[in-house]
Amino acid sequence: MVLSPPIFDFFSKQQFVIVNTLDEKGFSHASCKGIVKIEKDKIHLLDLYKGNTYQNIKRNKKISIVAVDGEKFRGYCLKGYAKILNINRKDKELLAAWDKNVARRLAQRIISHIRKEKVSFYYPEASLPRPQFIYVVEVKEIIDLVPKAILK
Repeated sequence: MVLSPPIFDFFSKQQFVIVNTLDEKGFSHASCKGIVKIEKDKIHLLDLYKGNTYQNIKRNKKISIVAVDGEKFRGYCLKGYAKILNINRKDKELLAAWDKNVARRLAQRIISHIRKEKVSFYYPEASLPRPQFIYVVEVKEIIDLVPKAILK
C-alpha cells in the first residue's frame, strides 16, 4: 500500500516508532525502533540486537508500526509483513543514516539538559552498538488513529 505524502512526512519526522510483533504465545510484543529509510510502500527499521523482535519476525512476519504526535493529536498504525536483512559494511547509506539519527538524538538530549540546567553524564545513545539487522516492512494497511468523530 502506498504511503500518502502526509503519512510519508509524518513518519519521516519521527525519532522512533513503536513496533509490535507476535511472540510464540500469540501475545503482542512492543519495542522501539528507528526508521532509517522510507519508500512509497516500505519502511526500513534498524535493529541492534537479536532480541524478541528478531525472534518474533523469524517466526511470524506480521508487524505493526505505530507513531503518534501528542501535540498535534495525530497518529498512524502501519500494518504489514517484515523481512530480516543482515547489514554489512557495504550498506554505507543505512549506516550513515543511523549515525546521523544517533548524533541528532544525542545533541537534542544534551541541549535539553543544558536548557534545564540539568547535570547528567548519562547519554545512552553514545553507547549503542552498531545495527546488525534491518527489517524491511511492506505496508499492507494504514490506520489513522485519530477518532473518526474528530476528523469531521
